[in-house]
Amino acid sequence: MDALIKAAEQVAPIDRFPTVDQIRARAGALADAHPDIARFDQVGVSTKGEPIERLTIGDGPIHVLVIGMPHPNEPIGMATIDHLATRLCADDAVREGVTWHFLPCVDPDGTRLNEGWFAGPFTREHYARHFYRPGAEAQVEWTFPYEGGGLSLNSPMPETRAVMKAIDEAKPDLVVSLHNGEFGGVFYYVTDDAPEFADELRSVAERVGVPLYLGAPDAPGSRPVGDAVFVLPSAAEIAAVLTAEGIDPGLLLYGGSSMDYTRRDGGDGDSLIVELPYWSDARACDQSDSGRTHGEVAAESAVGHAATVAALSESFTRLRPRFDVDPVLRDACQAFLHVLGTMAVAPREADPRPATVAEAFTSADWVHGLRLRLTGMYLRLLAAVPAPGRGEGDDIDVRTELDRVEKLFQGWCADAEAAAPSVPVPIHKLVAVQAGATAAAVVRRLKAAGHA
Repeated sequence: MDALIKAAEQVAPIDRFPTVDQIRARAGALADAHPDIARFDQVGVSTKGEPIERLTIGDGPIHVLVIGMPHPNEPIGMATIDHLATRLCADDAVREGVTWHFLPCVDPDGTRLNEGWFAGPFTREHYARHFYRPGAEAQVEWTFPYEGGGLSLNSPMPETRAVMKAIDEAKPDLVVSLHNGEFGGVFYYVTDDAPEFADELRSVAERVGVPLYLGAPDAPGSRPVGDAVFVLPSAAEIAAVLTAEGIDPGLLLYGGSSMDYTRRDGGDGDSLIVELPYWSDARACDQSDSGRTHGEVAAESAVGHAATVAALSESFTRLRPRFDVDPVLRDACQAFLHVLGTMAVAPREADPRPATVAEAFTSADWVHGLRLRLTGMYLRLLAAVPAPGRGEGDDIDVRTELDRVEKLFQGWCADAEAAAPSVPVPIHKLVAVQAGATAAAVVRRLKAAGHA
């Protein structure tokens, strides 16, 4: 096994995820301790004015950019970057041939809104109560400028501009975007359909002992390269799939991905996205026949999403003027309601293909997961409205609604736990998979360039 991959997969136990301040301090301390091989600088500023930093290690001819926190509820990547950067600074052999550019946290504003759950307990209820994720229009990973396939999208956020600057300056041979979902197993998005590389990615998860996710990918138009590895579609390909399904792409698509930006103008840089779960369930990896069709599974999920929207949309619309107190959470709740409303529309034609247990489980768990995400944010939003004073009838309505939604939330948490008990995957195993897959992609690029 290559020394870099071996070092990447050897991770000490971790009991919590780092916060914005902690990852910033650790990256800066590494640069201070190793000034001959590392430097720490700023590449941008967040929407709220926080610095977005870059940690550069090494001076090899192959340039690798690793993006942490492309979505603010996905902190495994910060722990992975901390682990990789520490190992690289400690060992000349694993650093050879590569210049590493780490962006430890590209969305500090959103990350801070999730920090309430980073130290556990790692239950679905605690996670949802402290959860935050914006709509697609405010997500770093999906707001890169994009031209092609009839699309002309150019509204990058300040955070996205920071990543664009890092890509423009490094001209990376490889971009790794560190993501994670919530339930299931490991899966990957890649740039091309090389079967040998897909085998190596699967073997990383096998060595570490985290199961593969064998359900459907979340990016429309993804092409499988065997189990749990998919070629990430371009923004134009996603738009084409949405259009074919009767969905206006403009309602959900606000830009390209980091892969799109890396490969703009015919660039040949590779991309890797590593997706991981917080909780595992054997059903997410079960390819046996569920005894149901895709059409039946989709219809049941649509009913579930419709029930979520019906339970929350009226009160949100009625009380919306009170939510100017927290426009960030207000807009995130609005975006979730919009997406769930789209998902609540049953497919126009029944799909007779048999669904696997993994596909059926994943579809059902999305109903639980998305409603808990939304309801957790909605509770935080309702609680942010000041306590009622004399004559403030609207605020009294908010308190009444807070009580109602709290009871609804508790019931939905119980339903989710009954359907899929939240068994956490040890954090060090999640980091080992992300770091190992990143190392495997780097070794592949080194070999292609004749450096390994």
